[in-house]
Amino acid sequence: MYKVIGADGQIYGPVDVGTLQQWCQEGRIVADSRLVDPSGQIVNAAYVPALSGFLTAPGYPTQTGYSSYPRGYAAPASSKSKVAGILLAFFLGYLGIHRFYLGHMATGTAILVLTIAGFLTCGITSLIAAVWALVDCILIATGGLTDASGQPLT
Repeated sequence: MYKVIGADGQIYGPVDVGTLQQWCQEGRIVADSRLVDPSGQIVNAAYVPALSGFLTAPGYPTQTGYSSYPRGYAAPASSKSKVAGILLAFFLGYLGIHRFYLGHMATGTAILVLTIAGFLTCGITSLIAAVWALVDCILIATGGLTDASGQPLT
């Protein structure tokens, strides 16, 4: 018997393999859905041999919202441009504009607050924001920074 970890983090079940196969056909369980196997380990549905012929390909909308993909599959690419992210980080990064562009609103706001606080701290926090933007520029260029949904930039 398996249990299903829902998008809300709740554990549902136990359910048998036949029910899981039916849910796969209905699109309720896809390759990156998280399950608790009979031994108690958490696994992606893609790693359950009994479900292999029933699963939807990764990259399609899922019930779980998890972004871990089975080996051999790449995460779907973001609609955000890597070049635009690099340029925004390099020229306007001290304002956090690149983070807003990528959908990271909280960290974008933090960078902006650091820059504004620079007026009160004789530029010390503005320097921190500038260094942060430079590091982000490098991370975007190397693929280490993704958009807010965890998808790599194109």
